[in-house]
Amino acid sequence: MSGDNSLSFVTHVIVDEIHERDRFSDFLLIALRDLLKVNRRLKLILMSAALDINLFIDYFGKCPVVHVPGRCYEVKAYFLEDVLRMTSYCSKEMAKHMKETTKGNAT
Repeated sequence: MSGDNSLSFVTHVIVDEIHERDRFSDFLLIALRDLLKVNRRLKLILMSAALDINLFIDYFGKCPVVHVPGRCYEVKAYFLEDVLRMTSYCSKEMAKHMKETTKGNAT
C-alpha cells in the first residue's frame, strides 16, 4: 500500500456474506470502521441475506441502510445416497461393490 494507511486511493469496499462471522471478518470490520473515520471518502458496502441489521447499524454509527426486497427459496438437503437413488446412477465400481456386498450377506 506504499505507506498509505488511509487507503486514500480506494473509493469503495464491498464485503459480501457479512453474516458469516469469524475472527478474521470481525477484525476486518474493526479495521474498516477505524478507516472510515480517517478516509471520509471511502464507501463501505456490507451485504448479507441473513443479517441482524441493527447490530451493524449501531456498530458503524447509525449508517444508512439500503434494503433490497427479495424472497427466500426453500432449501432441501439431499445425501449422496438420495441423489444416486433418484438418478439411478451406478458406476462399474459401485455395481461391483454392491455385488460383493450382496454376495457377502447371502452367506
